[in-house]
Amino acid sequence: MGTSTFLGLNIGLSALQTAQQAENVTANNIANANTPGYARETLQIAEGLPIPPAGQTSIAGQMGTGSVVTSVNRVTNSFINQQDRANQGTNQEYQVLNQNWTELQGILNEPSSVSLQNSMDQFFQSIQSLSTDPTDPAAQQTVVSQAQTFANTYNTIVGQLEQMQQGLLGAVQGQATQLSTYAAEVASLNTQIATINAANPPSSGGAISAAATENPNTLLDQRSAILDQMAQLANITVGTPASDGTVTVSLGGQSLVSSSGASTVSYTPPATTFAVTPPSGSSGSLPTSSIASGAISGNLQGIDATSEVLSGLSQFVSTFSNQVNSSLSSPGWLSTTSDPNAPSSLVTMGEILNVSSSPSLTVSAQTASALENTQQASLTSSPSYLTSSFGNFTTGTGTFDQLLGSLVATVGTQAASAQAEGQTASALATQSSNLRQSVSGVDTNEELANMVQYQNSYNAAAKFISVIDQMLQTLISDV
Repeated sequence: MGTSTFLGLNIGLSALQTAQQAENVTANNIANANTPGYARETLQIAEGLPIPPAGQTSIAGQMGTGSVVTSVNRVTNSFINQQDRANQGTNQEYQVLNQNWTELQGILNEPSSVSLQNSMDQFFQSIQSLSTDPTDPAAQQTVVSQAQTFANTYNTIVGQLEQMQQGLLGAVQGQATQLSTYAAEVASLNTQIATINAANPPSSGGAISAAATENPNTLLDQRSAILDQMAQLANITVGTPASDGTVTVSLGGQSLVSSSGASTVSYTPPATTFAVTPPSGSSGSLPTSSIASGAISGNLQGIDATSEVLSGLSQFVSTFSNQVNSSLSSPGWLSTTSDPNAPSSLVTMGEILNVSSSPSLTVSAQTASALENTQQASLTSSPSYLTSSFGNFTTGTGTFDQLLGSLVATVGTQAASAQAEGQTASALATQSSNLRQSVSGVDTNEELANMVQYQNSYNAAAKFISVIDQMLQTLISDV
C-alpha cells in the first residue's frame, strides 16, 4: 500500500504551523520582556509519527510526516527563584530600616542650634552667668527661660518620636493585611492552576501540551509575581510544586497558603505577635521574631529603636531634673511630670521642667556654684536607659553631655551599620536578580534572532507547499 499523494502538503502544513507557533511564542516573549513575574517560554518540537508506524512493514522503510509542537514551557529554576526572593527580602528590610534610622537621626537633629544637646548647653551657660551674680534678676530670668526652652525641645522630640512610632505600627498593620491579600490571591491561583492541569494532564516530560485546550503558564507567571511581592514583605518559604501545580507558603512555621486555602494575618499594636487564622477558623500566633527579613522586619526594628530612644531620653531627663533639683535651695523648681495629652501606651515625661509663668528663683552663691558643677558631675547611678546596643546608656556613667552624646552617637553608629549592611544586601539582590534574569528573563536580541530563524523556516515551508501545489496541478492536468 503506497503513501498518499497529498502527504507532501501535510508535511509542508506541519512545517508552517510549527514555524507560526514558534513566531507566536517569540512575539509573546518580546511583548512580556518587562512584565513582572514573566518567565521566558520555549517550544518543544518533535517529529510527527512516521508512516508506517514503528513495527509495521506495509511499505518499505518509514517516511516522516513533519513536525509537531508538543509543549510550550516556562524557563525557570526554583532554586534560583528561592534564593533571589530571599535576597530581595533582605534588601527590602534594610531599605526600610535605613529610612527609619534616617528619620530617627532627623528627629534628634544633632548637632544643630535647635537640638536637645544645644538647649541643655544653653541652660548650663545661663547657670554659669548666674553664678557670677546670683541675685541678678535678669540672670535668674535667663535661667528660667533656658529651662523652658530645654523642656519645649524635649517635648517636641518626644512628640515626633511617638508620632513616628505610631506611623510604623500602622505600617506593620497594613503590611500584615497586604500579606493576607497576597495569600488569598495565591490560593485562588492554585485552584485555577490545578483545574487546568486536571483537564490537560502533563506529558511524560512534565509539560502541558501546546495542543491542549489551555495551559497554566500565564497563571504561573502571575503567582510568581505575587510570591515575589510576599517575599519583599517577610521571609516566606515556598514549598515544592505538587503534581497538580499548586504550592504551599509558610512563614515562621505558620501556614499562609495550603491545600485548604489561605490564612489571615493580622497585627494589633503594641502586641509582640501576629495572629494567623487558617481557613478552618482556629487561630495561631506568630512572634515578631519569626519575621527575619522584608519590609515588615525593617519596620519592627524601627519600632524597637524608637522605643529605646524614647526610654533613654525619658531616663536621661528624669535624672537631669533630679540632679538640678538637688543643687537648688528650693527643690522641686524643676520637676518631671506626665503629659496628660500624650498617648498612655508610650513613655513620656511631658513637661519635664515644669516652670510656672512667673517663677521665683532665689539662689545663693553656694547654690549657683552647685548648679554650675552639676554640668560636669559624673553620674554613677547606673540607670537602665537602653539595651546593650546603646553603649554608655547601659551603665549610665558620665556627664550629662557625655550621656546625651552617647545616645546620639549610638543612633548614628546603628544607622551607619544598617547602611553598610544595606549596601551588601543590595549587591546580593542585584546579583541574584541578574542570575534569575539570565535564566528566566527575555533577551530581546536573542528573540529577534529566533524570529529571523522561524521566519526563514516559514518562508521555506511556504515555498515547499507552492512547489507541491504546482506538481499536483501538473499531475491533475495531465490525467
